[in-house]
Amino acid sequence: MGLFISVNGWTQGVITTLKLNKDRLLILANGECIRGVLEKGINLKDLIEEKIRYVSIKAEPFCSIEDYLKERRSGAAK
Repeated sequence: MGLFISVNGWTQGVITTLKLNKDRLLILANGECIRGVLEKGINLKDLIEEKIRYVSIKAEPFCSIEDYLKERRSGAAK
């Protein structure tokens, strides 16, 4: 398992390649994720755990800050 951080993001080809190679678990974080942790007080451990859950359940290697916050709100509402 790995975490790939790219401040400026990545090409769509990266996401497609990761989806095709499911034996290699790699989650993605961009500059917005890092800003969320550093400036908005988002817990890094919680963010990474959500990213792992996101790739495990939805087969999506990238969970944005918006997706993370939406999942947190929906989980808190239950």
